[in-house]
Amino acid sequence: MLKTLSYIANIVLVLGLLIAYNDFRTSRMYMQQSAVTSCMERYSSMLEDVEKLKSSELAVTSVEYRNYLNLTSEELFYIQHNMIPEEISYDWMAGILKALYETNYKEFQNNHDQSYSRINYAVGLKGEHTIEINWTEELVKSPDYLRKETIKALKNLRYYKRYLY
Repeated sequence: MLKTLSYIANIVLVLGLLIAYNDFRTSRMYMQQSAVTSCMERYSSMLEDVEKLKSSELAVTSVEYRNYLNLTSEELFYIQHNMIPEEISYDWMAGILKALYETNYKEFQNNHDQSYSRINYAVGLKGEHTIEINWTEELVKSPDYLRKETIKALKNLRYYKRYLY
């Protein structure tokens, strides 16, 4: 009798663990989908401003640029903490690098006190263990070059947490 109860308890425990794991996976997928959707909607709403920033129609000191940088920091947070799928992380990082190059982010950061530490670390402008991103026109002209620099930025972002502590 005791053996049977032990056997039933083990089955119930395993079933409970399977249900908990399934719930965890489902909630993680929902969280990922929610983060991706939110960022994509916000980016879509500011796409016109980003294009104006790239063509210098808007000053990099504008509120619109700061809004874009805040969204970029949020996207990098999601990438850093694996809160979005890996293939989306890569695409976002490549897009971020191109947009930051095209909007002269490096010059903006050199001339302003505003700190975007997560961005700076990802693109190699801050941190002793970062891999420097080569800010050249090749970022927007060569897919192979962009791929290499994107991989560097993703590696930098993985070490960002260690940099803070």
